[in-house]
Amino acid sequence: MAGVLVDVHCHYLPASLAGFLRGRRAGARILASSGGELIDSGNGLVYPVFPPLIDLDLHRERMEARGVATTLLSIPPGPDALPAADAVAAARAANDELAELPAGLAGLAFLPLSSPADAEAELRRAARLGLAGGQLFSNIAGRPLDDEDFQPIFATAAELGIPLVLHPAMPMDGGATAGPELLTALGFVFETSACAARIAGTGVFERHPDLMLVLPHAGAALPVLMERLDLELAALGGGGRLEAPLSEQLRRLYVDAITPSPQALRLALDMFGVERVLYGTDEPFWTAGVCDTTLDRVDLAGEERELIESGNAERIFQLLQRRR
Repeated sequence: MAGVLVDVHCHYLPASLAGFLRGRRAGARILASSGGELIDSGNGLVYPVFPPLIDLDLHRERMEARGVATTLLSIPPGPDALPAADAVAAARAANDELAELPAGLAGLAFLPLSSPADAEAELRRAARLGLAGGQLFSNIAGRPLDDEDFQPIFATAAELGIPLVLHPAMPMDGGATAGPELLTALGFVFETSACAARIAGTGVFERHPDLMLVLPHAGAALPVLMERLDLELAALGGGGRLEAPLSEQLRRLYVDAITPSPQALRLALDMFGVERVLYGTDEPFWTAGVCDTTLDRVDLAGEERELIESGNAERIFQLLQRRR
């Protein structure tokens, strides 16, 4: 591990949102079990309420022990499945809490994406509150993010100069990857890859050159597939509404470095460039050592590693200004 760290991918459930989920009896909710609480997304995704999800002190202890300057906290999957009638109030309360995080912690806005117009308005409000960016999920109850109704969110993020971070949700068509052994390892990777490709295919980066969209887990499968996408689109006559090939659109993405594979990270660096790769942990679902070990196994110059571990995140999330 070298230098100061900025963790752009770490999860937390604000107290207001946890309390709201505990009070629900159907759909997305928190359930009591003999082994502790569980987050039930209401769509088949169920996982434990790991202690760091609800305890800021645990995050701060980890940061102090590892030399982490800033951690960006985002909502884990589950609350993304809230219906519009509940999502707006839940998002406002959660973002009010995230705006009051102690020094060293910054929040990514939880957006009520089940109501795109309200999500765009909440992103503007979150920016006024000082949140570092906004969080998207790869689909909203089966509705893809390339739907025209979501375009104002991308336009607003570009206008405000704040990044959007894309996190996987329960795959829209998850039959082939159903079950705990494939859902997160393969289903989430396919889901975010398809989502990012569809968003880029709308020409959103051509309309909004300043848009900053972050794709987790070393760009998922896209570094392997970008050139194939170009070939297939050309052969099938697709991509006609884009001014440049889809691969060039996708290279506008930012990605995090969370992967156990040095080969995957090397490919992401080759495809996106070192200035678009960010350090992260995905705690508490993964451990901090995953990204550290992979970075150690990739041949990086000192200035390249510094960009990944802190410089890129400080630039796009404007963290230096937020610390002042």
